[in-house]
Amino acid sequence: MLNSLVKLKGFDGASDPAARRASLQGLEKLEHAALVDFALLSLRDETDEAVHAACQILLPVAKRDARIWEILEGVYAARKDSEKFGSSVNLLKANGVERDAPDGQ
Repeated sequence: MLNSLVKLKGFDGASDPAARRASLQGLEKLEHAALVDFALLSLRDETDEAVHAACQILLPVAKRDARIWEILEGVYAARKDSEKFGSSVNLLKANGVERDAPDGQ
């Protein structure tokens, strides 16, 4: 079902990155059961604003869940050289999530 919610513009279809960020933050405040799933989907967003919000939500979870930590490592590796994602990359790095991409990627 979550895949059917994903749009090119973001999981809620909003074209405004601030709206996508606000959607994630609203789900977080509501303690929505699918918050982690929505945040994971938002890691694919093409804007730093939405990815940063997703990382903020996922970092506490990642400290308890190695699978999420590995996903965040992959996000860091994929976007560390992109100025477009500076805020997200800095957040991940500040929280110890940094590594090179695995061989073959």
